[in-house]
Amino acid sequence: MTATLPSLDQDLRTETAGAKATALARLAAAGLPVPAGVVVPVDHPDDLLPGAVAEILTRCPAPHGLIARSSAVAEDGHSASFAGLFTSRITPAAPSALLDALRAVRASAHHPTVATYGRARGITAHPAMAVLVQAALRPVCSGVLAAEVAEGRCTRWRIEAVRGLAEPLVSGTQTGEIHTGGRGQEAGTRPAVQETIQLPGTPDELDMPPGEWVDLVPDSGTRAKIRTSEAGVLHLHTPAQLAGHPVLAAGARGRLLTTAALAATVLGLDRIDVEWVIDHRAELHLIQARPLTAPLTGRTTGAPTTVDDNLVLHGIAAAPGVVIGPATRADNGTADISGRVLLCRELGPEAVPALLTGPAAVVATTGGELSHTAIITRELGIPCVTNVTNALTAIAPATIVEVDGNTGTVRPTTAVPAQRAAQDALPLAMTAVLTRTLENPLPADGRAATVLWLDPDGPTPDLTPFAAAGPHPVAVLLPGDLPVPATAPPGIRPIRLHGLGTLLWPRGTPPPPAEIAVLGPDGQVLHRRTMTDTAALLGDAQALIVDWDGTVADNTVARHRALQAALAPYGIPVPADRYRALAGLPVRDVIVQLAADLTLPIPPVEEVVAHSRTALLAGPAPLPIACTVDLLRAANALGIPVAVASSAATVLVHDGIQRLGLQALLPVVVTLDDVPCGKPAPDAYLEAARRLGADPARCLAVDDAADGITAALAAGMRTLTIHHGRLVPATAAGVPGGPRAAQP
Repeated sequence: MTATLPSLDQDLRTETAGAKATALARLAAAGLPVPAGVVVPVDHPDDLLPGAVAEILTRCPAPHGLIARSSAVAEDGHSASFAGLFTSRITPAAPSALLDALRAVRASAHHPTVATYGRARGITAHPAMAVLVQAALRPVCSGVLAAEVAEGRCTRWRIEAVRGLAEPLVSGTQTGEIHTGGRGQEAGTRPAVQETIQLPGTPDELDMPPGEWVDLVPDSGTRAKIRTSEAGVLHLHTPAQLAGHPVLAAGARGRLLTTAALAATVLGLDRIDVEWVIDHRAELHLIQARPLTAPLTGRTTGAPTTVDDNLVLHGIAAAPGVVIGPATRADNGTADISGRVLLCRELGPEAVPALLTGPAAVVATTGGELSHTAIITRELGIPCVTNVTNALTAIAPATIVEVDGNTGTVRPTTAVPAQRAAQDALPLAMTAVLTRTLENPLPADGRAATVLWLDPDGPTPDLTPFAAAGPHPVAVLLPGDLPVPATAPPGIRPIRLHGLGTLLWPRGTPPPPAEIAVLGPDGQVLHRRTMTDTAALLGDAQALIVDWDGTVADNTVARHRALQAALAPYGIPVPADRYRALAGLPVRDVIVQLAADLTLPIPPVEEVVAHSRTALLAGPAPLPIACTVDLLRAANALGIPVAVASSAATVLVHDGIQRLGLQALLPVVVTLDDVPCGKPAPDAYLEAARRLGADPARCLAVDDAADGITAALAAGMRTLTIHHGRLVPATAAGVPGGPRAAQP
């Protein structure tokens, strides 16, 4: 049979093969261990699927069946993973079963949950789904690795591993063995008890009744008893002789870390999320590699918490943040969980719409930091603790609990928690301080605002001080869905804060700060929490001016690849860390600087630029960056004019705006072609303000790179940058606490 379907040993494109298959093909081309696979492209007609099935069965020997995996164009992005939202299915290597699997995977692109999540992450394009089909591997162990990578090494990492298939781990139904470490740190391991092992079965094994025995590993003498089998998968009792033995040995862990760092280098990533398999021959296979959309919590395995009272429930820190709210259970319905702490087992894709309504936090009885539940909550900024095994029995509904996603603890509380060890001592200039009582006079400690917490069970406070003049604004926080009290004075603006409640903010004052904090008796910061309302970020801005590359468009990796290819004939490498350091500069300046770094002759700059530009225009459309697109929409709704100020070429910016369908939101575009000097000079921002008829001092700018931030500040504009997928105030030093603006 003539091969008509593309495969992983070819040069694939995201718009036809999807993000997952394209990334794996790039890794395979670099010599990394990727199992062979065949792709059913996005545009493959439905009526030709039976022919595709016949071709796949001919090309893919599969003693343990096949796996049909989603490879959507939009998944595995820098800001949106779609983790667990699309279907993947293990299937027998039979025509009717494989055809059903292909149709199920393709249909999952049109599920309402996918559309809801996509809109929340700023992705509105019509779903496009390719399907990657591979022979199902029979793993001894498998799992997920998440790592930060620099200079070709994993500098901070976490691995979760289980025996057999990793599906129970990623779905959160099981908690795996956990390994953590980093540069200069000794690796830590947290063992796990695994009662059931899942493996793809042979046709004969799948016909066996429960209670029969199968070989767990060929020729090892280790056998396991069948509990049940379904959908091509054996569910086995874990053999007693494996108790006390590690799932992932130290040597295999080292190979995995080395391979993951190589994968990150190939894909141009500084944070990577890898799914992996080790088979009975001790061979490592990479079955998925994508950007890590949100950073790890930083919690070290086995490290003690600072909480020592006997009411504390301990679990795994899965998504950072500390919040207080009333508990509710997922089995009571998830339609109205805004401002509440959601108690659940594992959360499947059907729970994503509820998560988008703004729960205060999530506490799950199973799962780890790399489960789909944890990934989605980190992307949405919802504090999460997993593996709190007794959460559903120990916490009654409506109990007020404190969830600490930084340390992995949950405890009942009736008030703002007593002081624990201070988490940090950063200044309060961009922080609102939450309190239960208003001091008179107000503290003059440099805070941006004081926020009075309205106790839902207490008397309605006298809100007269709310309107009083003082060294800073005074606001009120109504937790959950409490109505605005009748005693609230005029001149307030209700602002809905996901996961917190409603903020009553005084009009005529600066917009709310980016953070809210709780102070201890000595003034130290005990807890910080992001407090972002998209419309509130605009404040009294007369105009909004945004950068394009890395700010509206998630195209940093594509630009890096295009420049690498254009400079390769001249022997000039483009290391990922160096490219990030030069982000924001005009591409011609970047080319000159890269040559100067190595004291090499400057290549013909215009030829390099033309080659890079052609590759970008022919490549796939970028993905939108959700937090910035949300701000654009809020500005449009409020009638605030918007412009782009970019150091990129006009043709690239207009092409990207058209591909993302943002023409109505971005009618004014200023690029390097329109001004004498690119960033860090302020020319582009000043010209954009002039075209909008706005005073630069009344403009709000958004830029992701250090040179862009410098340009916006030099133009006299209030400036935001992107930090871990959120918009935060920027300073001349970049994001708070960092030497430069973080990349999305």
